[in-house]
Order: sequence, then C-alpha cells, then structure tokens
Amino acid sequence: MSGRRRTTQSSAPRCTQSFGDSSIESPTPTNDDRQPLSQTDNRTPVVERRRRLSGAAPLHNLRKPKTIHDRVYGAVTLPGVLVAAMDTSEFQRLDKIRQLGGSSFVFPSATHTRKEHSVGTAHLALLVVRHLRNTQPELAIDDSDELCVGLAALLHDVGHGPYSHMWEPFVRRCTGDQNYSHEGMGARLVRRICTQIKLEEYIPGVKVEFICACIEGLADDADWPFSHLSEDKRFLCDIVSNKRSGLDVDKWDYLNRDSVSTLGESSSGGFDVTRLVSAIRVVKGPQRCVGEVAFEEKVALDLNRIFKLRSEMHQMVYQHRVAIVAEAMITDAFLAAHDSAFRITATGEDGTCREFTLGEAASDCGAFTQLRDGLLETLQTSSASGLERTRRILERLNRREFYQEVGRGAILPTKPLCNECSSETEPRDRYCSACGASTESRRWDLARRFVNGEGRECSVVKPQLLSLSKEDCRRAILDRVEGDSVEEDDVLVGITDIKYGWGYHVPDAHHDRLSWAVRDPLAHVLFFNPKDDVERGYLIPSGKLSQLALPKSTHERVLYCYYRGDPSNTAALRALTEAYEKYTKSLPGACAAGRSNPTPSPFSRKRRMSGDGPPLPVIDRSDPRMLDMDDCLPPAKRYRANAR
Repeated sequence: MSGRRRTTQSSAPRCTQSFGDSSIESPTPTNDDRQPLSQTDNRTPVVERRRRLSGAAPLHNLRKPKTIHDRVYGAVTLPGVLVAAMDTSEFQRLDKIRQLGGSSFVFPSATHTRKEHSVGTAHLALLVVRHLRNTQPELAIDDSDELCVGLAALLHDVGHGPYSHMWEPFVRRCTGDQNYSHEGMGARLVRRICTQIKLEEYIPGVKVEFICACIEGLADDADWPFSHLSEDKRFLCDIVSNKRSGLDVDKWDYLNRDSVSTLGESSSGGFDVTRLVSAIRVVKGPQRCVGEVAFEEKVALDLNRIFKLRSEMHQMVYQHRVAIVAEAMITDAFLAAHDSAFRITATGEDGTCREFTLGEAASDCGAFTQLRDGLLETLQTSSASGLERTRRILERLNRREFYQEVGRGAILPTKPLCNECSSETEPRDRYCSACGASTESRRWDLARRFVNGEGRECSVVKPQLLSLSKEDCRRAILDRVEGDSVEEDDVLVGITDIKYGWGYHVPDAHHDRLSWAVRDPLAHVLFFNPKDDVERGYLIPSGKLSQLALPKSTHERVLYCYYRGDPSNTAALRALTEAYEKYTKSLPGACAAGRSNPTPSPFSRKRRMSGDGPPLPVIDRSDPRMLDMDDCLPPAKRYRANAR
C-alpha cells in the first residue's frame, strides 16, 4: 500500500452559483450557519456568510451562469442573476425586435435584434467593471456593484417597442403624450423583472433605483440620490450611459455590431474595444471632487474614430432616405390601425385579461410585452374592420413602392450666418470671409443661460435655422402650393440631423457674455497620463489633436420632402415640387444636398433622347486635320513634340 493518505470525496451534492466574476462551487447549505468556508470553496466567503445569516434562499434555488456565443465577441459568460433576467417574457420579446428598424429595407443583413445588442452591452459593462476592480482596488467595487451594472446593461433597451426607435414618435402622435420614451417604459419593466426574479436573493440589500440610474445615467449637475451608497461610486452610472462625453458601452456595442451587420467586417471601420477597456481609469476631473471615467491619452484618436463611425453610420444606415421613408410608412400603418377596430388581447398590469388598442398597449406593462415586429404581419392577416388603409400601406411597402421624394434634399446651415451675404461663419470670426462684412449683428436663438466663473450671467445661443422644425417646414411648403391638388396629409417632411461629437460652447467674437453652441468630439472626454499624475485628469483641446483626424464640419442637417399620395397624380407632384423648390430657395444659406444615389425628379429625364435640343454637329472625317493628333496636345507638349 502507498504511504499517502487517500482523500475520500464527500457524497454530499454540490451546486454552482455565479456571484461577481467567478463561479462559486460549495456544498449544499446545511442548518448550521457556522459552517466554515475555505477559499477553495468560495472566493467571497464574507458575502456568502452574510447570505446564510440573513436567511436568504439556498444556493441551489438560484440560476447558474451561462456561456453564450456572440457574433462579435465570441464566448460570453453571464452571471446567474443576468441569466434569470434573460429568462423573462419582458426580456425575451427583444428577440423579436430588430435593432435597426427600417434599415433592413436598405441592408438585408441588418436583421440582428435588440437581444443580441443587450447581451453584448452586458458583456462590455462587466469587462469594464472587472478591469476597474482589478486595477483600482481603492474604489471598493464589490460583487453587488458589478452585478448591478451588468444587470443595467442587459436591461437598458427592454423598453423598446416594435421597430425600435420609430415606435416612440408613433406613441406620441396617437396618445398625445409628448414625454413618452423607451427609457421611461424600460424603468417600469426593470422593476417588474427584478420583482419576478426575486433580486434580493441574488444581491442582498440592492436598490432597483440604482440599476435604473445606471441605465439612464446621471448628469453632472444632478444630485446624488442614494443614501445607501457613497457618492464616490458615481462613476458606475457613467459606464452604461455617459451623459458627459457620450462614450459608454452601449454606444461601443451598437456601433460595432451595426457596422459589421450592414457594411461588412472588412469595410465597417470599427474600433478595438479591448484597447479602450484597458485604457480606462477612474480619476478626479479638474473641477470635481468625485471620480470620473477617464481614458489614457494615447487612445484619443481611437475615441475620435468612434464619433467618426457614428456620424458615418447615421449618414449611410440610420438616417438613410429609404430607411426614413420605410419607417414613416410603418408609422402611418400603425396610426391607421390605432383608429380601427383592431385590438390586442393581453393580461394588463392589473392582472385582468382584456383588449387594448395599440396606444393603450404601449402604456401598459402587461400588454406591452406582446408587442413585437410581427405586429405588421398580424395587421395584414387580421379580419378587424377599418384596416383597409393599413393594408394598402403595407402592400405598397411589400412592393417597395415608397413615398415619392420631391426634389432633392436641401442642406440647412448649422453655423452662424452673415447678415449681408448669408454665408456661414465661425463663431470666433469678426468678419465674414466671403464678403468682409462685420459679424456683430448675426441672428441667433437662445439655447440656455449659465453663470461663469466671475458670477456673471451668460447666454449660450445657436443659429436661428437650428430651431427650424419639421412641422414649420411642412406648413411653409403647403403655403406655397398653388391650387388644391395637394392634400395636407399627403405631405411628409423629414430632417436628418447628423452630429459629430458632444456639444459645448465657444465665446462670440464681439460679445463677451455671449457664446455659441458648437460640437467637438473630445470636448468633454477626461484623459490621464500614466507617466504623470494618475489621480487627476485633464481635458485635451481640439487644437492639440491632429487636424487630419478632425472634420471640417461637426453638424449637418438635411431637409427632405415626400409625397404620400398616389404617385400617378402628376398634377399634385408637380405642384408640390414647385412649392418645395420655392421654399428651399427662400432659406438663407441652404443648398442642394449631394449623395451617391440621388432620387431623380419625376419630371426630369435620365438621359438625352433623340430629337431633343439642337442637332449635333456633323464631323467631316475627310478633313486631314481631323487625323492630326498633334492638335489634341496642350501647347507645351505640342512644342516639345515639334522640337523632336
């Protein structure tokens, strides 16, 4: 026999539970609350002992961690509490909601869902928290903080309706509630999910309001609303939704995922998420006493690439003209269905099963869980009365007979205009570069007021045309229509608003208490230098960055007009086209928008036909000069050829 002691394995069953970033394996709990725990059994014995002493549920009743294969990040492991939240009807409905809405009518591969995006965002959020937890133990990040941020990232989009962002304008129009948003509905659903999964059993002492704050983010001027947490952990609310710089894991995931799904991996122009996560640190800003999320200065160009990719995605994918028209047609179909006899049968918040209109279902948490992208197919096959207009719109959509675009898009100026020549000027210009006139009397609208460091009240202003709304343009176009061939409801106006970076203000050239609202991608991003001071961050002025990486313009607005009616009604199309062209010519500083795939006017021919215009000149090929190629050379080359 060997002299070694043989270790006998216990026959007691064992269970596994994820808590924090580790898988905890421990024997089945017994009635003895003083059972000793070793580091091999549990990497967080203090938390586990507190769980047992508090009388919480045994470990074998909680969900185990799960590994999911993601198309962008590969194998993703989620803790048990996130798995429990995923296995609810409120979250699973995201599997039937496309991430990009109407963009799938332009890019057939844009069929990924909100569920994929939510899982990817949760993965990135856990990576960031674990990185900070490992590199900065003085932050005192515990398991509860990690799981709360991960849960907030997983559930941040649970309030989205069918076809994502187009659902909110529909609800505002049919219910009149201008404050409706997917964030507000999401906060209600998060509380509902946390109650269903018994969140207290996973995270003792957790506050659901803290999870909602991590989803919505906290502005710099907002008070710290939690008494059970120190304000030193305010930085946790910047990971999922950063109200200061706009650089958060939500944006990182959807930009990478959307660009790969639409433009392809080879031409998406993405960024390295792993590099960004490794460059994160919590430091104190120049004007704040609490820590903020900062980045190492060497990744400044990588962060600028994020804003560049975002503006390109808005121009090519999110605000593509066909995607905008397709979502407008879906919205019109939903509005027509709301006024019909169509109803949704669901169990409401009060527990009673009843019928809801689309507008009522959008405001009830119970009925809202039944709303998915398949609602369009349901409307097409429904036998409810009053759906004739809905079916006509959906039939046009299936045949890709989109609303007819009128004229060409008009680029609206986003910078201050000179009063003399209506040319765009920079806020710091004292004189117009086009005509030389003084810029002292430029027109503006008030954006907000603030108090500067000297205690003086100052005003932040913006150019007047930035206040121009879609309804203002629509009314102005209708006023210029001649005759009565165009119905008021047949005119659809859209304004694409593409922004490069976050907003800040620069002083006016003439008035010291006046500042102009402009945009800069890195104006509010906090940086640090690991070779200098790692406790205090700083801001990088745009002039310090390479000018090759910065765009000439950081804001673009384009006005479009569409005709909803019968495209064969040429009289209405011609009248609306003339009215639209008159209006765009009356706008100061506006010009025609150029794009790679313009929609031609219905009255302009694509190519010259035979018989149009003056006759083409007849070439006499018997003339010997026609064969002299020397005449085709420029004078300098012709001289050198004769010299040889």
